[in-house]
Amino acid sequence: MSAAADAFMGIFGLKRLGTVVATYWLPIKLESTANARWHWRKKAAHARQQRQTARLIAMPVELPVLVLITRVGPRKLDSDNLAISAKHVRDGIADVLGVDDGDETKVRWDYAQEKGKGYGCRVDYVRVAP
Repeated sequence: MSAAADAFMGIFGLKRLGTVVATYWLPIKLESTANARWHWRKKAAHARQQRQTARLIAMPVELPVLVLITRVGPRKLDSDNLAISAKHVRDGIADVLGVDDGDETKVRWDYAQEKGKGYGCRVDYVRVAP
């Protein structure tokens, strides 16, 4: 990328992303619970299972970092349900990194989705300039 492109990105407060530091595959189904009419105990178990899975598989990295959570499934969710579906994974990763998930000076979060035959979740850590 040229210096002109870097300057253009700077106008919008953007910095060039670094390299992907790590990629993890979580064998879980990210589904939106926004409209689910589940019993509170089922909701709590679902949240606990996703958060614990993320804690067990993700590893700490040097901060600052961009965490890209990609949902894989046979059909796509709209953007607000995509973010809701990844909430517990985000919380588990924040636990591993030792940060508050709302502190964007250390960790930035982004979401994506891909079509696939089964369900799963890919987590990419991308190094960003401080």
